[in-house]
Amino acid sequence: MLFGLGRAPAYAGLLGGALASVGGMLLIHFWIAGRERFFFIEAFGCWMVGCIPGALAYQALIDRAARSRRAR
Repeated sequence: MLFGLGRAPAYAGLLGGALASVGGMLLIHFWIAGRERFFFIEAFGCWMVGCIPGALAYQALIDRAARSRRAR
């Protein structure tokens, strides 16, 4: 979506989104594995924490792309 708006390069969204989705789902899987009950807010908070590496990678790639544009 951000790429379509011209605010971010496509590779930043692809890499950041992939890391965020996989990281969030893996953390939820390991957090609730083997449990019979869990709260939705607990799973949501766990997913948010798991998405942090993807968000950080996305931000780093955007910053790198912005620096390369300014250098031109």
